[in-house]
Amino acid sequence: MSITTQKQYVTVKALIEKDDSFLFLKDHKGVWELPGGKIRFGESPKAALQRELREELGCEQAQIGSVVDVWTFDASEEGNDYQFIVLVFKCSIGGIEIKKSDEHVEYRWIPGNRVADFEMRDDYRRLVIGVR
Repeated sequence: MSITTQKQYVTVKALIEKDDSFLFLKDHKGVWELPGGKIRFGESPKAALQRELREELGCEQAQIGSVVDVWTFDASEEGNDYQFIVLVFKCSIGGIEIKKSDEHVEYRWIPGNRVADFEMRDDYRRLVIGVR
């Protein structure tokens, strides 16, 4: 009999818009997501997002605005159950040259009216459509 481990993570994501398009990153599984990641122990949500944007985009100083959405989702992998709480902040990165990390294979500015054409979580689609 195996024991299931349950873990909960709080994550932060950046909703970055430019010319009616939104910045998405493609992970190694081929799924598009907003930039961001898990909050480390003792880290504030905005500090975590600033760190993630630096790591994933090479952005040294993002303008992090207010929370625009919150949702949760569950996942299971190798007998472990996970719950993710996602905080999405409206952000601006100015005119930086994006330097994608090895964590993702590609980045793209996806027009809001085309999010349905890309493989991503429904929550991302709903968010972008709601912003438009």
